[in-house]
Amino acid sequence: MPLMHENRLISLQTTIGFLTLVLVLVSALALGANRPVAWSLLTFAMIPLFGLQVLRAVVIPLPYQLRELLVPSLLYLTVLVWAIFQLSPNAPTAWLHPFWQMVPEAQGAISADPALGRQSIVRLALYAMIFVIAATTFARPEAAQWGLRVFAIWSSLLALFGFYAMATGSNPIVTTATGDIMRASFVNRNSYATYAAFGTVANIGVYLSMVEQGSLSSARRRWRNMLESFFGGGWIFGVGALLCLAAVALTASRAGALSAVVGLMTFAWAWTSKRRSEDDKRTIGSGIIFLVGLAVIVGFVAYASSGTLISRLLTASGEELRFIVFPQIIDLTLERPLLGHGLGSFQSVFRQAVPQVAGFAEWDFAHNSYLENAFELGLPASGAFYLALALIGIRILRGVHIRRRDRVYCCVAMSCFVIAMVHASFDFSLQMPATAGVFAVLCGLGWSQSFSELARRKAMIAD
Repeated sequence: MPLMHENRLISLQTTIGFLTLVLVLVSALALGANRPVAWSLLTFAMIPLFGLQVLRAVVIPLPYQLRELLVPSLLYLTVLVWAIFQLSPNAPTAWLHPFWQMVPEAQGAISADPALGRQSIVRLALYAMIFVIAATTFARPEAAQWGLRVFAIWSSLLALFGFYAMATGSNPIVTTATGDIMRASFVNRNSYATYAAFGTVANIGVYLSMVEQGSLSSARRRWRNMLESFFGGGWIFGVGALLCLAAVALTASRAGALSAVVGLMTFAWAWTSKRRSEDDKRTIGSGIIFLVGLAVIVGFVAYASSGTLISRLLTASGEELRFIVFPQIIDLTLERPLLGHGLGSFQSVFRQAVPQVAGFAEWDFAHNSYLENAFELGLPASGAFYLALALIGIRILRGVHIRRRDRVYCCVAMSCFVIAMVHASFDFSLQMPATAGVFAVLCGLGWSQSFSELARRKAMIAD
């Protein structure tokens, strides 16, 4: 392929990826893209970009990393097909949801709420498009570097906006009273907690990657490189990490704080457990000392920034309502374990089964994404869905172990994967389109950067 033609294709991919990243990030300003109009506009904007991505794939072979996505892609596609079939009026009569017996004149379906099911399918397709574009764009380390830095800076700016809103008592985006609770531009503080936790890890990852430059040099040179990196721009990401972590604490989200702590521990483990040569082992001690010092700083910031969170942690009761409704959700899931109640139908179906003690609230989410997906899709389809995600997570984890250069991307992606996994056990953060979109971007970046340079070269030779 002529060099000029190849450069044009790279420029096209960079443009597609940059526009996708900007759209995903800006969607956070629309209440986390929680409203149908926001995520619908995001979807409409993403469709032509994905179309360009497909056309580019016709001209140039898919990167090696994308070809390795066959199994997760098939599993995800199977889930989408099943979710669409749940809406079909042509399903066997015995499979129709019992709700339709109350309106015998209507065409029934497996799903109890086909309208919301269609919306949920569109959102799942949106996240898949974002993931594919991100995985293709960030296959080059240079692109992955600017992508991670853009998100890190954006998350810091969003945290600053949240601090401004709290300090002034005026939030032009979230117009409802927030008091001393941090929400930034999100309608829900728990969902913003996940977003800010992602930002914390991204900023730390960028900062450490800058500081580590020249780590194979003498101790004196390493400290000089550290200072040069800090004053040469690294301070932006160091301060950004502190801002985002403080924002997590100020959300007063206990599950958000827990997931952030677990995510930071995951990052510390991933970053310090790299396989090093004999010459590189001498940097382990200084790396651990630096991470311990960083942990002390961020711990102090988190403690000092949120008395509300500390108060909620100290007064937490074992009689949380979510743990009261979880058994009821499981019982309803087992009533239709294979078919499910239909994607997007949780609120409609569970409303008539809410325990009396929790009846004062509207349960539009299960506050546990695993249970909610099993409830809606059925056990086989939800199992396929989470198997697809697990394969992506395993691939990123493998990248943590095998990559030597540019491994920061796998460390960040693995940490964010754990943050999302933990928080999804207690809340519905990934059901917020802006948060799910960023998660798709980070997973796509981590997937593409999890393959060694040797594997890529062998694939290029084979092509």
